[in-house]
Amino acid sequence: MALSATKDISSESVDKKPSESGWYEAAEVWTVKGATSSDTRYTVVNCADLPSIGSEDAEGVFVESRSARETEDPTTWKVDVRYASVPQGGLTPGYWTIEIPSERPAVYRWYTVQYEKTIVIGINQDTGRTEAITNSAGDPFDPPPIRTLSRIGLTIQRYEDDFDPLTIVYFGNRVSSDSFLGFPPGAARCMEINAEPHYENGESSYSVTYRFEFDEDLWIATLLDAGGRYLDDNGVLKVVDDDEGTTHGGLVLLDGEGKKLGPGASARYRKYETEYTVAFGPLGFT
Repeated sequence: MALSATKDISSESVDKKPSESGWYEAAEVWTVKGATSSDTRYTVVNCADLPSIGSEDAEGVFVESRSARETEDPTTWKVDVRYASVPQGGLTPGYWTIEIPSERPAVYRWYTVQYEKTIVIGINQDTGRTEAITNSAGDPFDPPPIRTLSRIGLTIQRYEDDFDPLTIVYFGNRVSSDSFLGFPPGAARCMEINAEPHYENGESSYSVTYRFEFDEDLWIATLLDAGGRYLDDNGVLKVVDDDEGTTHGGLVLLDGEGKKLGPGASARYRKYETEYTVAFGPLGFT
């Protein structure tokens, strides 16, 4: 009896809709029936009824992988069909004709990451001076104002013959201590690493996706030098007061040495390295 496959109509099957940040865009579950004791994962995933690896639809979404799993019925298998959108610029010519997955080139996908940042300093529209953002009594706003910013994101997907889970421990949440893909040391941060088994053409490998983000401030914590206390001319710690001498503990800009920042002077910042670093060169991305 020949193998036959039909797509499941269930919650496991989803529409092929491109997402913003991941390599995999969608997944479908197919049921393959008619298996015998001689059938293997290789023969099942190559059932003629399944979507072909590398086939592309009108929306530019192609079949990236097929992986089979057994069920309680020895004559029936489940096959997970994974889809992905073609990266900008397309794939390397002949990508899908390379039968050994681990010999295919890595695929790079760039995108934008939005994040929120607390704003603690601005130009007072009444005075024209750069000041800490406070209410008229000198107290900080609660919650503080938020600004939405963007930075560069990147996912890299490739097939690897083997995968060591300690790779996640070693590189995950680490910042590059060396130059990486043209960015200076300290710019790239490995945000996430995902690996899953991949079976194709009788070859067993891992489909591994690395996700990076790049920060123009090199992931250095930059904090406004401001607070509710300051050092007077005698080095005595004082609580902030207003023009009438009433103490209130509101924010005041400091000069980098604990004293009040002088009129017209530029705001000072305190910078701290808080991230662990490691060389990204051993990952082998170019």
